[in-house]
Amino acid sequence: MKFRDALKYGFYEFQHLKEDYRLRTKGDYRLDLVLKYIQFQLTLLYPIAPHFSEMVWIDHFKKVKGTEKYADIISNHTWPVIRRENIDFTTLDSYTYLEKFKKNLRNTYKRLNKRRRKKKGYTPFTKCVIYITHSYQPW
Repeated sequence: MKFRDALKYGFYEFQHLKEDYRLRTKGDYRLDLVLKYIQFQLTLLYPIAPHFSEMVWIDHFKKVKGTEKYADIISNHTWPVIRRENIDFTTLDSYTYLEKFKKNLRNTYKRLNKRRRKKKGYTPFTKCVIYITHSYQPW
């Protein structure tokens, strides 16, 4: 059970977040975030594939400018530490909300277009308008 959870959250969810970041930035990456991602990914992969992780760490990761502060070999590297004060919970909650909203929007789109296909003169929905406000009017 714990191996499955570690694989799900440590690898698959981590890959999903990286892909989401890649799509949202359209190739305009921050080097420090990419290096942090590679560091975490290689450290998490090390117990499962030590030779591969070590090879990538030495041959690729350590040759990038800005990685001087990390250990020379991955076996001397410590596990990543995430401090609670470094987490922006507002941004995290906003991201979670937007991901759920995106999933709900896609499901609604599929359901509505499935119903509309049966009608004559079918035209699919092509856009969605979302209104955002920073404050609400008092009641």
